[in-house]
Amino acid sequence: MSGDASHRPDADARLLWELGDIFTDWDAWDQACAEVERLTAAYAALKGTLARSPEALLQALQLGDELGQLVHRVYYYPALSHDTDQRDNATGARRQQAVAHLAARDRPRARLRSSLRPVRVSLEDALLDVLGGGVA
Repeated sequence: MSGDASHRPDADARLLWELGDIFTDWDAWDQACAEVERLTAAYAALKGTLARSPEALLQALQLGDELGQLVHRVYYYPALSHDTDQRDNATGARRQQAVAHLAARDRPRARLRSSLRPVRVSLEDALLDVLGGGVA
């Protein structure tokens, strides 16, 4: 789905966004929004589990990356669609919905990041012990 150039018939097609590279259609975007909600809940549930094992920490980092990438796709699809025709109120509403997803994702992410600090310090201390026999 290239941007709608109907109001700019002189626009060179090579210069239009290829929104189909982000999502094929609004149904795919809606499915991704549901997935963002599921992943956000799964990410929030990891609070307090990071120090249990290296695998738990890895799971949190990988889930955070996956969620971050998906949220940005969920945001940019309606944002770029809205930029192509700001007269489309439905697309503007979807853009606002995407902003809400960003905010919802950031709340548990900030809480999880704060619980990650002690784990990171412990890992750094362990690494220093291995590499230098401890700090003198």
